[in-house]
Amino acid sequence: MTKTLVATPDPDDSNRNPKPKKTTAKLRDGVMKRGKTWSYVIRVTDPETGVSKPKWVGGFATEDEAKAARDEARVKARRGEYVDRNTITVGEYLDDWVESHAIEIKPRTLSDYRACIRLYVKPRIGSMRLQAVRPSVITKLYRDLMTDGGRNGKPLAHATVVHLHAILRKAFRDAVETDQLLDSNPVERAEASPRRLRRTGNDLDQRSAQDLPEGRS
Repeated sequence: MTKTLVATPDPDDSNRNPKPKKTTAKLRDGVMKRGKTWSYVIRVTDPETGVSKPKWVGGFATEDEAKAARDEARVKARRGEYVDRNTITVGEYLDDWVESHAIEIKPRTLSDYRACIRLYVKPRIGSMRLQAVRPSVITKLYRDLMTDGGRNGKPLAHATVVHLHAILRKAFRDAVETDQLLDSNPVERAEASPRRLRRTGNDLDQRSAQDLPEGRS
């Protein structure tokens, strides 16, 4: 009869190759790493209820970026100016904005706004997050349109660019004052180039925006 020998584990083997311990991410001064990106947390007071709640914001590539954003958010939160991060794009917001005014403005004006947004804004910055738009983005949009934004790649007419400026200025103003998605209007701080746009922009801006009501309902 053949005996089968069964190896008995050495009690010391468990100490030779110990399993690596899982490290738990630690929150340090409102900042911590989650997966491959960094996040921060601040307390934001609801203006309607007065209740303070933690608000997490993530997606930062480095710890320094998260800390810088945290510091800025803390200042705005103390001033009551904090704007919650939102993923809505420029195209989505402008579509919603136009439709919200559909009953209040003339059908021809409504059609004009839709065409301007569809032809000149959406193809260039429509997919960008609304909250990521800076004055430099709007300035570049105007310059690009004046270079090759017209039919068959020709420059877009100056008057059309000024008219578009009036539409965007009003839309982004509502994003600040009514919808509270932005803390400032990047269109108002954009450089209207070339110089002739700055010279005539104010007059045409007022004329183009007359059909729009002062706020979203």
